[in-house]
Amino acid sequence: MATNYMEIISTNYPNVGCFCNSDPTVYSNIIWQNGDPLPSKNTLDAAALPFYQASTCDLVDAYRQQIQYGGYTDSSSTEWDSAPDDIANLSGICTLIACGAVTTSQTWRDANNVNHTLTPTQLVTLGAELAVFAATCYGVAWTHKGNINALTDVASVQSYDYTTGWPAN
Repeated sequence: MATNYMEIISTNYPNVGCFCNSDPTVYSNIIWQNGDPLPSKNTLDAAALPFYQASTCDLVDAYRQQIQYGGYTDSSSTEWDSAPDDIANLSGICTLIACGAVTTSQTWRDANNVNHTLTPTQLVTLGAELAVFAATCYGVAWTHKGNINALTDVASVQSYDYTTGWPAN
């Protein structure tokens, strides 16, 4: 893939008024209209690698959230919701268990809307498994971002496959 000059201009140079009369990967197709001067091709080419690295790292974060918050199957093969509110609720009950405020079994609903009666130990185990799952998702994302930021050319960044290595959910 080639450098899309319009993407870089619109993100890095918001005060440049321009349009593209054809292929945005050809600098001569970018027409200045108003505002700040159109950056030179050399300037845009120099901005391309960090631009695509940052953009791809944003895609890694979005993919991590999709995996991390898309549900989790625990060690007993039960599917649980893992969105931020679900994690907050589970963290809250685990805190109450740790403080001794909750000592009895609780009803907890899984991702398929089936109620389960879980002991405090089972709830803490579920919380721990979800915490390890989340930490693994972050670790994979950090590895991908490090790999992306170590790449030295735009084509390699654009072709980098960040969808590998994630934990099963």
